[in-house]
Amino acid sequence: MNKSFIRCIVLSICICFLHYQCVFAVSCIDHLGVADGLSHYSINEFYQDEYERMWVGTRHGLNCISGSDCRIIQSDSTNTNLPNDYIRHICGDGQGSILLQCASAAVFMDLLTEKTIEIEKNGVQTICYGIGHYLYAARDSVFTFSPTQGKQCVYTADKRITSIMENEQGLWVATEKEVLCIYTIHEHTVIDTISHPRVCYIYNDSATHQVWLCSRSEGLVSYDGVHCATYLSHQDVRTIVRSNTGQLWAGTWSGLVQIDEQKQETISIQRVGRSSDTHPFSVWTLASDKQETLWIGSFFGAIDLYNPTQDLFSFWEQKPEPMGLSHPIVSCVVTDGQRTWVGTNGGGVCEINNQNQLVRYIPIDNHVPQCAVKALSLDTLNHTLWVGTHGMGLMAIHLSTYKQHTFLHETQHLPNNRVRSIVNYNDTLYFSTEKGIGWVDLSTLTFGALHDIDVVGELSDLHLRGEQLWFARQKTAYCYSIPNRKLTKITTPSAILCFAHDMDGSLYAGTNKGVFLLNETTMKWEMPPDIQKAFSNRLCTNLLFAPNCCIIGGIGDIVILNREQQLTHHLRYANGFPIEIPTERSLYLTADQLLYVGGTNGLCAFPLQKILHQKTPCTIIPSAIHIQNQAEKVRTITAGLPSLKQITLNTDDRDIRIIFSTTHHCSALAPNLQYKLSGYEENWQDATALHEATYANLPPGNYQFIVKDDCNDTWTIDIIVPTPFYLSWWAFVLYMLCIVGAIIAVALYANRKATNKAKARIDEQKRILEKQNEQILRMKEHLENAHISFATRARAIIMQHLDNPNLNVDMLAREMCISRSSMYTKLQDAIGQTPNELIMSIRLEEAARMLRESPDKTITEIAEHVGFSSNSYFIKCFSRQYNKTPNQYRKTLAMGS
Repeated sequence: MNKSFIRCIVLSICICFLHYQCVFAVSCIDHLGVADGLSHYSINEFYQDEYERMWVGTRHGLNCISGSDCRIIQSDSTNTNLPNDYIRHICGDGQGSILLQCASAAVFMDLLTEKTIEIEKNGVQTICYGIGHYLYAARDSVFTFSPTQGKQCVYTADKRITSIMENEQGLWVATEKEVLCIYTIHEHTVIDTISHPRVCYIYNDSATHQVWLCSRSEGLVSYDGVHCATYLSHQDVRTIVRSNTGQLWAGTWSGLVQIDEQKQETISIQRVGRSSDTHPFSVWTLASDKQETLWIGSFFGAIDLYNPTQDLFSFWEQKPEPMGLSHPIVSCVVTDGQRTWVGTNGGGVCEINNQNQLVRYIPIDNHVPQCAVKALSLDTLNHTLWVGTHGMGLMAIHLSTYKQHTFLHETQHLPNNRVRSIVNYNDTLYFSTEKGIGWVDLSTLTFGALHDIDVVGELSDLHLRGEQLWFARQKTAYCYSIPNRKLTKITTPSAILCFAHDMDGSLYAGTNKGVFLLNETTMKWEMPPDIQKAFSNRLCTNLLFAPNCCIIGGIGDIVILNREQQLTHHLRYANGFPIEIPTERSLYLTADQLLYVGGTNGLCAFPLQKILHQKTPCTIIPSAIHIQNQAEKVRTITAGLPSLKQITLNTDDRDIRIIFSTTHHCSALAPNLQYKLSGYEENWQDATALHEATYANLPPGNYQFIVKDDCNDTWTIDIIVPTPFYLSWWAFVLYMLCIVGAIIAVALYANRKATNKAKARIDEQKRILEKQNEQILRMKEHLENAHISFATRARAIIMQHLDNPNLNVDMLAREMCISRSSMYTKLQDAIGQTPNELIMSIRLEEAARMLRESPDKTITEIAEHVGFSSNSYFIKCFSRQYNKTPNQYRKTLAMGS
């Protein structure tokens, strides 16, 4: 095989490749599917209302997309009376109402209440909004409809109607007869007829005063009233739309096509999205919103969002040579305008041709998988690329021959083989390692180290400002004057990771707590107010300055601060930015303001000035308001929410959650949002990651909820928390009256109580005296009864032992179970007698009784019976008691009887 044949093959491949690049425009397209909330994956129609909400008609329900929230409205939804869920067409008047074609029925919907009216049940083929009224075609007739005047038939064709449209020229009607008729409604006359087969959609291009006819078999035709131009011949063209920037897009059975009217060319848009969906890209409907995002509704492929104005990023990821990088982690970048060299963290150096974007791997000593590149420096005079590696020393690559030279600690006496950063000063490279700073003279390749720098440990990024070499270790910044060899130390408020200086030469430091500015008058670090507002108390790993611009690299995003206009741009992976996590020293800004950003997943490049002027005005719209009361029940507000200006909570409402978003549906450069509840909080809250706000147990009062974006576009709603009845002013008046009444009542009650208490005290004293008297009487009676009872008991015991001559005081005391002394005391108190006197009196009384009642008994028997052992003693005692002897006593009784 000769060389000429090989050249022909290579040339053919290049021509094919270039032709492929010219025919297909590769773009990043976002995707919305059923997993994102859509009711169905077959899209029939789009409509954007005056609040910039997108209404989507699918085969199974109507969808309302408010910002990032998708809500489904179906025939069984609350307050909705859709006849079915097959939404074929949608049109609106831009004043709060839309007309739906549900299968073959026409339904009018009020967007504020989302209530519907069915105006035609069967036979509806197509609908549109004309001049001041809605129109719909039912079989072979065209009707107008307005909520105030109802419906009216305005035109009848001789075949079934397939599409209608009304503009200033008249009513355009396409039928199955392959004839398109232009008819004036007011004059009832046909202006013109056009023969065009199978017209499925008529588009009025108000920008160019053209009418576009989409055919299912004969392509696309533009008609300006005189001439016709045909595009996409013999293709199935379903829809067409012109964006606000003038770009014309057509949807075909095989995909999306951009039409260049001047060149009479069409460009097919190759679908390259971040999602891995393989659904068919057959376009059925298109819509362009105010942010220039193209809504692409496909047949069984859901929705694709494409914004050509946001295709700013060139992106390289890990792919086989020559289409991608050798390793996904990019650590450093340098370019000369023609070529860009990329250092990777494990794949060596990659070279990118800036003209064709092709990549070439530069193996370093055949150790590509192991080589971790940490720093790059371009020596333009010697046409050499210097590479600092992690553990493999310092390398020089001659860019003309790609020959390499490796310089190590063991041979050239480098401070260490782990080179972290490189700067070039007057053809002398200074590089930092883990054990100090080394240098190499590029003219003589002589190596050395800065021995007068007594700093131990790994240093931060080297930064050259004029003749000063700046570096840091932990919380100490070092300034080394290269001509004077003088080292100055400055304490920093936090650990410094990088240095940078602006156009005026002011020195800044990126730390783990934000960005600080060196006040060279006081030699103290201060935080600039504008940078502090944009990047406060966050880890700064990269820092660059451009005219009127500051670029800050952090963990997770890149912050671009337009210091002149005080606008902040956040480039986040979550919002569509290609780089997931930026790495240290991976920012590089060229002289023509092309910014390179390296990260953990590749390399991105974009024009900085386009980013600075990229803020497209958008609208902030609410998606839903959820209100939860004390009973854990939630009511949700969705219908007519963008027009809602005020909401009043119930007194038992506990929590309110407001969900909002912007009309930047394509997320590549979506604005950053902040919110604040005025009257409740003073500081703005960041809502970039989560577009919602929740407040619990708001105190009574009037508040204003405000959401704003970077362009200070706002959405507000007044929130009124009513004062409960028990906290109102009239309730407090009632409370005061109740308190005064209570005080009076208490005073009267206290007075009455005091009077009653005094009276009661007197009565109580009387009762006490009476009670005391009664107690005295009772005690006296009790004592008397007790004495009587004691005496009676003593008498009974004496009577029981009366015949016992040994009965005495001791025996009686034992029988009474008391002491002898107590016996004496109690008998004295009870009857005034001693125990002996009581025993004697009872003996004599019993003897007297027996003398009276027992005449047959002798004196001796009676004496023995009453306990006398001696008759003489008995007679003596009896005579002393009765002044008579027992015989005399008996005789006296006998005489008396």
